[in-house]
Amino acid sequence: MRRLTMVLAAALVACTAGALRAQQSDSFPHKAHAKVFPACTGCHAGIATGDVKTAFPEPASCNGCHDGQNQSNGKALRVVTWRPAKYPATNLDFSHVEHAKETNTTLNTSACVACHQIPGTTEFMAVAGPAPSLCLACHEHAAGTHLADEAKCRTCHVPLAKATGLTAMQIAAFPKPASHDDKDFIFTHAPKDSASVTRCAVCHTQQSCARCHMDATTNASILALGSNATVAQAVGPKGAYYPVPASHGANDFTATHGAAALKDIQSCAGCHAQASCKSCHLQKGAKGTVVKLPVPKAGGAQGVQLRSASDFALLTSVSFRAPSKNAPVAPPKAWAVRVHVPGFSRDHRAAAAGNSPNCASCHQQAYCADCHDGAGRIKYHAPDFVQGHGAQAYGREQDCSSCHNAQAFCLSCHQNLGLGSTGQGKMAVHNQSPNWLLDHGQAARLSLPNCVSCHKQSDCIACHSTTTWGVNPHGPNFNADLMANRNSQICYYCHTANPVNSRTR
Repeated sequence: MRRLTMVLAAALVACTAGALRAQQSDSFPHKAHAKVFPACTGCHAGIATGDVKTAFPEPASCNGCHDGQNQSNGKALRVVTWRPAKYPATNLDFSHVEHAKETNTTLNTSACVACHQIPGTTEFMAVAGPAPSLCLACHEHAAGTHLADEAKCRTCHVPLAKATGLTAMQIAAFPKPASHDDKDFIFTHAPKDSASVTRCAVCHTQQSCARCHMDATTNASILALGSNATVAQAVGPKGAYYPVPASHGANDFTATHGAAALKDIQSCAGCHAQASCKSCHLQKGAKGTVVKLPVPKAGGAQGVQLRSASDFALLTSVSFRAPSKNAPVAPPKAWAVRVHVPGFSRDHRAAAAGNSPNCASCHQQAYCADCHDGAGRIKYHAPDFVQGHGAQAYGREQDCSSCHNAQAFCLSCHQNLGLGSTGQGKMAVHNQSPNWLLDHGQAARLSLPNCVSCHKQSDCIACHSTTTWGVNPHGPNFNADLMANRNSQICYYCHTANPVNSRTR
């Protein structure tokens, strides 16, 4: 019996049972007029045609009798002020005309009393709005209760997006299905198919979901619900609610959630906006993923707020150590979740060298320098380290690259001291060996990072390239296939063609 085109959604579903109930509540004495009007359609002609304007009589038609002069039973009929009943706002989907067609009945008096006769009476015009039980006598669905999950709500109701005449108070008073009180409902309420979306749309619109969902403007299921601005007023006082999923409670979730975010960042977008991630990811490490999250609108839901900006000031503007003491500064108490395990500050060297986790997501270089740079604070190197660091760097006693970029940090200093390469074959720093050019291959294979501290890649390609001297830099038993399988692009620095295919060495 669904016929949305018959519904006057902007104000009012035409000729609903609720409208007639409102008429009765205005105390119009139908029984007193039983001998005056032989048929219901005499006053309610519009019911039979679907014309809202003529569904109730005009006041002038009442004054034809009630003019203060005409008499009934010896008494003058007093002048009355009649105002037709207003159609109440409703989300019912009902049309008298369509109902008559589908039930093969005509809208005459006998058809009217079939639904509007007051139970227990037989007098003509003893009428009222029909009870819901009369509708269910024919239209009862297979669901066990009216609000059961399997109920076909659209049989009797229009989507809330079309019932724009309802007030915020009426919407807020909608009954709630029992399933909505289940403890896991918030985690399982997403519609599973189009039929579920249709059922949800009877009581919900986009504004219902936007109260919590950050992705309400892009989520296909939410968009399918339609829009009704009044709903925002109804749900606004409830505020957003974000329970913590079981997966988020794992001890290592903070350190491992990145993989899940990379795989399906949209699964995070319901609760998290960009600001949510940026409260921890202060630097560019996760930028490519974070920008895929929504940006909240001012005054709307902001999503899960993990930290305030001041909580993470320690990472950027506050020194890791106190200016006058070597005692560590205590982290803010607001850090309920820690990225690193206890004791990480003592053992972080290996993780920093491998950049796992991505240190730059949270830390600026200055943060590390508070411990690792200079006078008056804890130093990483001994005071005279720079004088003898060459031997340690060459022997790789420490992994210099965990803190230093050889091409930027080492080369800039070596060039200022006159030790950096200018492309000429000077041997001053190579033990002044006249045969160094012929013997340097072994040293390069043992510790290429040391070469990089003075030389650029272009220095090597001047000889080791198929476009220059074609000198083979690879040692005995070099596995070109393995290298090419790992990253064939690196071969093209020296080779004009893939060496595995061309076998050009």
